[in-house]
Amino acid sequence: MEKSSTHFKRLQQLITVALLLSVSCKNSSNRGKTDEGSLPYLIDIESSFETTHSLNLSLMGNSIEYVVLETTEDNLMARISGIWLNDSYIVASDGSQVYLFDRSGNYIRKIGSNGRGPGEYNTARLVVDPYNNLIRVNGTGQIVTYDFGGNYIGSWNYGFPTSQGIVIDANSMMFHEYNMPSQGDDNRYSWHIIDMEGDTLRSIVNTLPRFNTPGLIVNTSPLYIYGGDAHFMEFGVDTLYYFKGGEIAPYAIFNQGRYKMEPDFLATGSFRETLKDKTYIADIFESDKYLYIKQMQGIILKTIYSLFDKDSGEFFRLNDGALVNNIDGGVNFWPEVVIDDNILVDYVEAYDLLQYIDNIGGIPEGVGQANFQKLMDLRGQIDENSNPVLMMVRLK
Repeated sequence: MEKSSTHFKRLQQLITVALLLSVSCKNSSNRGKTDEGSLPYLIDIESSFETTHSLNLSLMGNSIEYVVLETTEDNLMARISGIWLNDSYIVASDGSQVYLFDRSGNYIRKIGSNGRGPGEYNTARLVVDPYNNLIRVNGTGQIVTYDFGGNYIGSWNYGFPTSQGIVIDANSMMFHEYNMPSQGDDNRYSWHIIDMEGDTLRSIVNTLPRFNTPGLIVNTSPLYIYGGDAHFMEFGVDTLYYFKGGEIAPYAIFNQGRYKMEPDFLATGSFRETLKDKTYIADIFESDKYLYIKQMQGIILKTIYSLFDKDSGEFFRLNDGALVNNIDGGVNFWPEVVIDDNILVDYVEAYDLLQYIDNIGGIPEGVGQANFQKLMDLRGQIDENSNPVLMMVRLK
């Protein structure tokens, strides 16, 4: 059932009172740069949904670093499905193979290989383990582990459908199980925490059972690390949770109101037309100042990108589908991943970037000559068959 604006405002009032009482009793503590006394964030999407904003990338950072991933016959990547980087390496997956590059984009080696034999994976969903300095590949029903030298370390199986997992500490991973209707099954799980040997430590039951079949099968849902803590959100539920001292606590509460998609709809007849204006939250990333929110409208009809300002409590729906690149006049930007809470990473197909550069014309208003020239210099570094190009913005 959808929340009404009245109920959401009442919730805001109650939580505000509770927070004031809490702050009056103790000093607030910090996790990263988030004041836990301000949690949970209250994000009113409904009241701001019809208003769109054009926001500049310069709000986030002052420059863009482009990394051209070297293209060889051994590493032709049609797309990027997963990316991770640190000061030394870039690890990238195209969904079927994992590749290792140095930090400048020079190709080093393949990590493992696609297949069904020992030490191979049949699907390459990238999960880098920074605690143990290992690369873990989430295949279908199996985690396959390698070191950065490409050496096979071991593998273990899991028994549920998933395409999404993260490393939450040195000893465990967290997975999102496909959220799907299940008639007569009251114990469908959305989340599993598994140790590095493949043993289940904890499974979290869905708080919102879904029974109507055929219905929507949700294979990904918000799941990310911020401030060292795992954050996660179940499809159809209005609350983003996180682990606080090992316990589950609310981190943000969303009000989508009349725009929220009914989670247990029956996918028959004219359901696509009925749901074309309804939304659900598909993905979230976070930095010290913003939540980066991706909503889906309709059934794979439209993607909506928004920002929530954690300091002001404002919600901004972006009318350009991304942040406007006013730094160098290049393609617009939306983070596909946030590294170490302070580096936003996006990527663009080489062909699309070339098309954009060839049609850009003169220097856009407000863009500096030096930044614009760096963008133009990419023209001589790639061709239409090159691997995708990374775009990175270090936050202010």
